Amino acid sequence: MRFSLFLILIFTLLSCNKQDTLFQKLDSQKSGIDFSNTITETDDLNVLIYEYFYNGGGVAAADFDNDGLIDLYFTANQSTDKVYKNLGELKFEDKTPGSGITWNQEWKTGVTVVDINADGLMDIYVSVSGNEERPELRKNKLYINKGNFQFEDQAAQYGLDIDSYTTQSAFFDYDKDGDLDAI
Repeated sequence: MRFSLFLILIFTLLSCNKQDTLFQKLDSQKSGIDFSNTITETDDLNVLIYEYFYNGGGVAAADFDNDGLIDLYFTANQSTDKVYKNLGELKFEDKTPGSGITWNQEWKTGVTVVDINADGLMDIYVSVSGNEERPELRKNKLYINKGNFQFEDQAAQYGLDIDSYTTQSAFFDYDKDGDLDAI
């Protein structure tokens, strides 16, 4: 019994010293990903004024151009979201300029990818919160993928430009009628 406990203790101690990791830090110069969800407090906007000040941001991973590589979409609270094309070998290209991704002072809290119109291209649904005094800046966004990293916000056309306080969203066929529902 003591010998078994001794072996377990030795095994535990040896396994704690293992230096191999599954992850490695990527340099932004090499990867091409230059994104930071920097949040700046002010006298008018801080955690004491808005208790959810540090809630938000998000990342979505999907093949937006159907080239077999997983691309990335990052949300930011106080700046523009960014979308990156995967070039392979952990290298990415910022496709945000000219993509139709916009920022009008919305406080983004989450992002979901879904092929909402079943056209074979992954669309992007951005959840928005904050802006307590300005509900027009609280409307969720639905970026319909037009191909070639071109997106168009069609949340209003789909009835999904909700101005409530959304943290995150999911899509599934809740009522089993063959189309996607949002929660």
